[in-house]
Amino acid sequence: MAKGKFDMSEFLKPVAVPESDTGREQIVYLPLDELRADENNFYSLDGIDELAANIELIGLQQPIRVRKDGDGYIIVSGHRRSAALRLLVEDGQTRFAEAPCIIERDGGESPAMRELRLICANSDTRKMSSADISKQLSRMKELIYELSKEGYEFIASTRSKQIFPQRSVRCWQHCRSPKNRACR
Repeated sequence: MAKGKFDMSEFLKPVAVPESDTGREQIVYLPLDELRADENNFYSLDGIDELAANIELIGLQQPIRVRKDGDGYIIVSGHRRSAALRLLVEDGQTRFAEAPCIIERDGGESPAMRELRLICANSDTRKMSSADISKQLSRMKELIYELSKEGYEFIASTRSKQIFPQRSVRCWQHCRSPKNRACR
């Protein structure tokens, strides 16, 4: 049996997907240079070298969530993964030049709701300092107040009352839009 270098990325090559809209999320491979960080992302991008080493070893395990913006895409969730992929490309590993992404549909959300979704998507994905948690909760309170003025109703539950002092609320589980639709 011939011994060769095993390359996990060979299994991650793009696959043709029918154009029909099934309503399900689909993974699309996008060039890294079309992805831009969300300007509201205040989380630190620490541990990128370790994450890049992990991605190099086993591949990217979770796609990056993006939303369309002009001729590119804004990262909703996956800023650290994107930075790690860019580091690998800078090191000459061009197989990581395209990232698996899920493109979120434009639901006509307000900028405040998009920012709240960004915070909720990042709240449980990293170890945060007390200062990060404080900034996150402060910003969430401001956004929830702003969204309340826009007509969103936030339904308090025992769980959310317990979570707020410690961690961020899983926002879209407790939010109803003016059209009585879940904010997801």
